[in-house]
Amino acid sequence: MEELALSHVINAEGEKIQYVLGSLKDAKRHDATVEDALAVNSSATKMLETIIKYELLLKNKLDRALDAYKKHDSDECE
Repeated sequence: MEELALSHVINAEGEKIQYVLGSLKDAKRHDATVEDALAVNSSATKMLETIIKYELLLKNKLDRALDAYKKHDSDECE
């Protein structure tokens, strides 16, 4: 569920960039300035950096769960 939520955030960032650039399908034409495009790019970059950090936390959580499972499984075999 967490991965799905992150994919929606990434998609929204892409749509935000497309909107500012005027390439989002079915959206009204938006006359963005270079400053607008740079601001949206900076915002999207920060969001993606945050998502990458969160992905690392999720990986760490998965690794710990797998380690606990392996430890539990090996304890039962003894």
